[in-house]
Amino acid sequence: MKRFLGILFLIFFLFCVPVLGTGSTLFAEHSAEKQAGEKRGRFFIFPIVFYTPETATGGGVVFNYSYWTKEGFPSGIPSTLNLVFVLTGKRQFTYEIKADNAWKNHTLYSSFDLRVSKSPESFYGIGNDTSEGDEEKYTHSYFAVKPTLQWRVSPHFFAGAGYEFEYSSNCDLEDGGLLQSGDVPGSRGGIDSGVGFMVTCDTTNSRFFPNSGGRYLFSSWFYHHLIGSDNDFSRYTVDARRYVPLFREHVLAMQMRYTAMSGDVPFHMLSLFGGRSLMRGYYLGRYRDRNMLVFQTEYRLPLIWRVGAVGFLGIGDVAPRGKSFELDEFKYSAGAGLRIMMNAQEKINLRIDYAFGKDSRGVYVSLFEAF
Repeated sequence: MKRFLGILFLIFFLFCVPVLGTGSTLFAEHSAEKQAGEKRGRFFIFPIVFYTPETATGGGVVFNYSYWTKEGFPSGIPSTLNLVFVLTGKRQFTYEIKADNAWKNHTLYSSFDLRVSKSPESFYGIGNDTSEGDEEKYTHSYFAVKPTLQWRVSPHFFAGAGYEFEYSSNCDLEDGGLLQSGDVPGSRGGIDSGVGFMVTCDTTNSRFFPNSGGRYLFSSWFYHHLIGSDNDFSRYTVDARRYVPLFREHVLAMQMRYTAMSGDVPFHMLSLFGGRSLMRGYYLGRYRDRNMLVFQTEYRLPLIWRVGAVGFLGIGDVAPRGKSFELDEFKYSAGAGLRIMMNAQEKINLRIDYAFGKDSRGVYVSLFEAF
């Protein structure tokens, strides 16, 4: 326990000492200066193609509308509306509507996310010592909506609140499996309804590809039957990210994420890692439990023209309680990848990563950085 607390203290110290450094804010300035006579709105349609171990090859289309309010034009980050339609080789589909808006001279920010999804998934059990032989396949469907509102408290600090509603169902459960037995919370599906509160500090200089400053988020969410939830539980998250400029556009990026949950937590809402962002190289949900601690770092460097490269390392684990973490049981993640800049103004990259972990590996092709 003392060793675990010492590691947490060291990580927090490294991350939080520079929290008041120079830079812009969470809602960073738009990277390209606009001409006075330019239109304050833009509409884009572009295809997306990606690959992850969870989805296999997938593709879809994104409809994006970006616009600036009169007081925020030309320097403020634009408000955006995105419509996303995705299909994958594993018969998964996702439909999403996401809107991010700035109000009152960029002192108030709202976000609205609505998602409908259906996908075949795998459940390996709960805990950090599950095996590949524990895998149970099932089909997970859900409808989720999540509005949030944040206020600018000071140039670098934001505080807000939100609401989350999710209706989920599971089918095609394996005969004789844990999910079919009904002993796993959430195996029958149901409604999760909760309210959340968050505080953010952001000193980065870019929304999509920061090379200096940091982002620090603390959030707490509470799900209760009094607001329509089938299960009563809570979730607390600390997400700290630091970006250190080195030389010739080389950047060292670091992230620490800690999540703690309590109550009657449905299995699909448990803390978990894997996938395209957190501990790449593991199947998303390969390990899940009430608590999770992950630390990862990435070295980013330019190569030629719009092509760059990265190398990354990570360690992490899940546990039933915070005091149950043991350093010698932590999983590792490592890999490398290429970056191809698709949008030079916003610095949006197509990333191609190969990652491996403990008896696991994966290739990931997607837009945006992992963190």
